Amino acid sequence: MDLIYTNREAIGIAEGFIPCDDHDRYWAAWQHIIDKRLDVALQGWFAATTKVLIEEGQCRPAPEFRP
Repeated sequence: MDLIYTNREAIGIAEGFIPCDDHDRYWAAWQHIIDKRLDVALQGWFAATTKVLIEEGQCRPAPEFRP
């Protein structure tokens, strides 16, 4: 079962404008942002935050891109 269904939902949970009391769903939102490379597109706070989350082991790096 997927915990996150859309980019907007993941961003909303990460930014806090979509309430989320579920710990697993919160981390799934961040992982979705990383996996879809939204952190690269959005840059700034998202890119800095995902870098720290990966370094601290909270999230895993995005899968390797293979066209």
